[in-house]
Amino acid sequence: LGAQYLEDFRAMGILVDPTAHLTTIDDDYRAFIRWQFHRLKDRGGLVQKAYFAPVCPVCGPVAIDASETDLSAGGGAEVVLYTAVAFTLEDGRGLIAATLRPETIYGVTNLWVHPTEPLRTWILGHQRYLVGEAAAPRLIEQHGGELGPIVAAAEVIGRTVKAPLTGRHVPIVSSRIVDPQMGTGVVMSVPAHAPADALALRELPPKLRESVPPAHELLEIPDDAPLSASERALRVGEGPRPNGPSARPGPIP
Repeated sequence: LGAQYLEDFRAMGILVDPTAHLTTIDDDYRAFIRWQFHRLKDRGGLVQKAYFAPVCPVCGPVAIDASETDLSAGGGAEVVLYTAVAFTLEDGRGLIAATLRPETIYGVTNLWVHPTEPLRTWILGHQRYLVGEAAAPRLIEQHGGELGPIVAAAEVIGRTVKAPLTGRHVPIVSSRIVDPQMGTGVVMSVPAHAPADALALRELPPKLRESVPPAHELLEIPDDAPLSASERALRVGEGPRPNGPSARPGPIP
């Protein structure tokens, strides 16, 4: 292999001193690495113990440099923790959206699903959830349950779901911004926090855009007002805030 490298380099016009050329798979170099590790072990520089690494329950360990997958030692690989949020259809089935920011659920205006990618039913106990086909086996690996029927995206697009905590009913809208391989294949739209959601809503046909309710009412503050919207909300302690509890009175700096 080393000879092939030299030949390729010379074909590109690169001058290489063959006496100083080596590869990491040359016998001499591999012998040097073995010697180096033996010396480190003799001096107590090597420790063998368990370490944490990402692993697939089906395919096994991630086949890359362990220095990248050892999370406890600052490896570059990451385990991304999503929060699953269930939105309920009128027939009782749930659509599970995966999010990195569950606190933004109060600003959800709609759900996104891919227009042509089917959903899969995930049966967990007595409950049935709809998620992307790629997500269903992953959820079963982590939480159990079994696969149910395939559901065409067209069956849910245009229907409404009830959001948890807020109880608001929001529509299910199709969009190609959904990556079926990411998360659960169902995305909760929060245009007030996610520019991609705001742009996707703007690109919808006017009639369809009108079906998406605003996240909440805004405080109308004149341009020349001495206080900002947040400051005025704090000062009005005795009155109700739009779409929320009464603001607590507090000092205005």
